[in-house]
Amino acid sequence: FDDLAAYTTFAKHWSELYGFALILQFSPYSPFAHPSVSYESMMGYIGEKPLLPNGSQDQIDLIELYIDDLVAARDILEETYNFDSTVVESW
Repeated sequence: FDDLAAYTTFAKHWSELYGFALILQFSPYSPFAHPSVSYESMMGYIGEKPLLPNGSQDQIDLIELYIDDLVAARDILEETYNFDSTVVESW
């Protein structure tokens, strides 16, 4: 990151992503309320921590793969909750 503000913003948004995804399992009305393969897959795609760039080409390649994983997690949410695909694409 070029500066602390960029890192802080990134950390805030990733933490929100993880927290909002994690809480989906606790509502009795959520399709994820009961153990499911799709919820476990979604959380696996999100991961336990974000990948942080270090400037190396290897890291850049890993981040591109991680972005693909986040899109897969987004697709699971779209399918599970039957969200409008045009709205989901803007996430």
